[in-house]
Amino acid sequence: FASKIAADPDAELNYNFNRALQPIAMLMQLRGVKVDPPAKNKALRWLWSEGEARSKAIDVEANRLVGHGFAWVKSVAPSPIQLAKVLYDELGIKEVRNRDGGQTTDKDALEKIKQREPRVERLCTLVQEARDLEKQIEVLEVGISPDGRMRAMFNVWQAETDRWSSSGDPYNTGTNFQNLDKRIRNIFVPDPGFELLEADLEQGESRCVAYLAGDEGYIKAHEDGNTHIRAARYFWPE
Repeated sequence: FASKIAADPDAELNYNFNRALQPIAMLMQLRGVKVDPPAKNKALRWLWSEGEARSKAIDVEANRLVGHGFAWVKSVAPSPIQLAKVLYDELGIKEVRNRDGGQTTDKDALEKIKQREPRVERLCTLVQEARDLEKQIEVLEVGISPDGRMRAMFNVWQAETDRWSSSGDPYNTGTNFQNLDKRIRNIFVPDPGFELLEADLEQGESRCVAYLAGDEGYIKAHEDGNTHIRAARYFWPE
């Protein structure tokens, strides 16, 4: 792998560019984003309302499948143990096991079960949605630092495509910022003298490729309209 990098003429340029981004990522990690308390409380009420609706729907589906619901203990989704009992013990579905050989009902397991057991597809989907809501609730309840800011650890050059990723910060607060529901992102407010904006990067990567390649036809496709439709008509003219 090291020899391949050494042989790539662009490797050093790419490495130096990503290394230069590290101070920016560290500054973002330390600074965090200001959270508006009233907006946060409103978002929490909405999340709990959505969670309660999912919990009721899960019980309806469980009753249809096994004749009973779940024992809810201040949660939105059933516990992994409860879910495993219904899926594996009561419905007799083939167990999915993790790397350590233990029984699991994690996200990947539920996806596998949905593919091979259509009868429980709706139950698994509802549980996945409930777990996502539960995670969002947890983030808003305990993921905000005492100074009223939410932070994340930004990982430069994390993905193979050079995209960044984010996760909880080293102090066990914050979250993966990319996974926050768009409907609750209004809890974030700018510091005095600053503004928040959302940049629309639609076709951003392919537009860069077109101009870097100097391909006049591909550039024109971007400037004239929907590039992907133009490309599809070129490859499949019929």
